[in-house]
Amino acid sequence: MAARVWVGVLACLLVIGGAVKLRAHSSNEARGFVYDYSHRGQDWAMGSCASRDRQSPVNFVGVATMPPPTASFKFTYQRLDSPLVITNNGKTLSASLKDLGYGGISYADAWYELMYINAHALSEHTFDGQHLPLELHLVHKRYDSDALLVVAVPVTAATPPSGPGAPAPVPYAAPNTQEAGFNPVVQLLVKLAPPGPMLQVRVPGDEITAPDLGTMLEGANYLGYAGSTTAPPCAETTIWLVRESPVMASNTQVQTLHDAIFLSTSGFGNYRSTMPLGGEVLKYSAVQESAPSVGYSFSPNIPAPEKADMQLRTMKWAKDALRVATASLDYVRNLDQRLHKAAEAQASAFAPAPGSGPCGGAPAPAPAAAADGSVQEKAAEGMAIMVAQAAKDAVRNATEVISMEAQTAALRAAREATKMVLQNMAARDKVAKERRAAKMASLGIPPAPGAVF
Repeated sequence: MAARVWVGVLACLLVIGGAVKLRAHSSNEARGFVYDYSHRGQDWAMGSCASRDRQSPVNFVGVATMPPPTASFKFTYQRLDSPLVITNNGKTLSASLKDLGYGGISYADAWYELMYINAHALSEHTFDGQHLPLELHLVHKRYDSDALLVVAVPVTAATPPSGPGAPAPVPYAAPNTQEAGFNPVVQLLVKLAPPGPMLQVRVPGDEITAPDLGTMLEGANYLGYAGSTTAPPCAETTIWLVRESPVMASNTQVQTLHDAIFLSTSGFGNYRSTMPLGGEVLKYSAVQESAPSVGYSFSPNIPAPEKADMQLRTMKWAKDALRVATASLDYVRNLDQRLHKAAEAQASAFAPAPGSGPCGGAPAPAPAAAADGSVQEKAAEGMAIMVAQAAKDAVRNATEVISMEAQTAALRAAREATKMVLQNMAARDKVAKERRAAKMASLGIPPAPGAVF
């Protein structure tokens, strides 16, 4: 009897929860943030999308004849060696790097932290009216405001996709790392089968083959202008730095990412029409900013390591701890979602009909009794068993992954600490030898044959 009551209450809560989610969705629609690319954004009226003063993307004309760069920006990135979550929100594929400390860009005396890598097909910015197969947006946020800086990197291949439109679905095949044009950064988005709409996939990290995001920026000039985000609400708070020459990737990588985006968007792709260029375009050069120097002074008066080096190492260990904490939070959230889905799947089979049961109205007719108890009693018992098993599986999986992440970070920190201690010992040993040699020389004592100082 108690199980039957518990089932009814749970079903009622699920119905109420569904109604709340439905109201929230309707509220989002009322705010005007439900959109698609069927008209390439020309029909968007939310936020600043209807403005034509400072909107993005734009078409660049006559880039080859533009004067050389008159300004520069600096970038510094860490290798992408930790697991990443790739999300398909129904509009784009996005890799979240928020709060992971992978670096960023110094522009106009301000620091912009790397937040996301978003993929678009076709390219949003055009050159003399021509699109490229892909465009990656490296989204950065200013340290003291909500202003954004986006580096747009066009991507192509030796044999690019034939054109826009929804391709015929084909089974996923991992791109071959030996294929001509293989790009390690693009591989992050297609290393595993790209997720479908409203789904995520977790791409494992790899310290050995960790890609260097800086390779996407080096060796090119950039076209900078003041614009907007290219999706609603089209906020005009974005600085764009658009790479003027495309980055190459393999045919398979480009085709896989291109097709995944078009299949997720009903064949429309996710590129907005170009907007009128409302301001000046400046050409920038990109300068890779070096990390603080690592080393020691061997002067007899300064035997200790440099303060900058200690700070750099401490920051690195702190980033490792932050990544573990972020992974733990992701798995706890995933656990909650899985438990709710398990309960909802089981409750849907015997939730009371509208207007009946414990949520109000007359109770539904009792089901025929089975030989060993009522149908609802059996359903409740089965639900309790399955939910309990789902909880055990989720907790075990989360514990294993979090433990693995923690062990990896701890081992990395231990290696760094050991290396620093050994370097410090070597530095002190060399300083002692230098002092000993200097003392002997001041006393006029020549070094012994074969002595090493």
